[in-house]
Amino acid sequence: MKKKFFALALSLALAFAFSACSLNINRAEYLDFVNTLSETTVKGCIKIETIYSRGFGITAETYASQGSGVIYEYEEGWYYALTNNHVVAEDASFPSYAVTLYDCYGNPYDNCEVVKNSAEDDLAVVKFAAERDMAGEYPDLYVVPFAEEGVDKGDVVASVGAPDGKFNSVTLGKVRGYSAVELTESVASSAVTYPVVCHTAITHQGSSGGMLVNEKSQIVGVNFAGAVTESESGGETFFEGYAIPLNKILNFLGLGGNLIAW
Repeated sequence: MKKKFFALALSLALAFAFSACSLNINRAEYLDFVNTLSETTVKGCIKIETIYSRGFGITAETYASQGSGVIYEYEEGWYYALTNNHVVAEDASFPSYAVTLYDCYGNPYDNCEVVKNSAEDDLAVVKFAAERDMAGEYPDLYVVPFAEEGVDKGDVVASVGAPDGKFNSVTLGKVRGYSAVELTESVASSAVTYPVVCHTAITHQGSSGGMLVNEKSQIVGVNFAGAVTESESGGETFFEGYAIPLNKILNFLGLGGNLIAW
């Protein structure tokens, strides 16, 4: 079987279908973990849509990509969210560019800004202003904390994101280890060469930028790529996800006690 590696951003012009792999996890044992994820942690999950366009009239061309993100800080009316660079990177061939965020309730935020990004880390920070919803209330969003240390092989983890455009998807899995991966098709906005977290918390297209959390529901990674195997019959089975590890995230943010250090 042939393994294919690819970035997890979803082009809305394409459709993908994957079957889930089975996980050797006693779900009852992790009931409290799942409850925390579904009741609290998902409130820090965002969906990101990036729209690119060029030309006018009948020659106009537009395409959109969709990914995920995680709120990690709130300060003076602004939320700060981590995502992948390849989710929000500009495309020089499409001069018109706009990013829209959606919180866990589906509320859109057009007044957002990419304030830091790196292709080498495939990470970006997007900030957006807190806004009242249609009922005049501020949505109950959640700032997901960072873990104090990274994960090891065998640790239980969860992926939380917006795969295939869906909101607040949660999947459980285990860490397989750390390994360097190379995308089958080169992506200029994702030039990761260092070892990343390999895990089985199922991710689909659109999971790019979504959080990988430990059993304490703390950020230990940001999902950026996945792998499928091609069977002899031509079908594809998704079986492994890859996440930017905690130490690289913290280095990218320049953390020294201040989460907004740049």
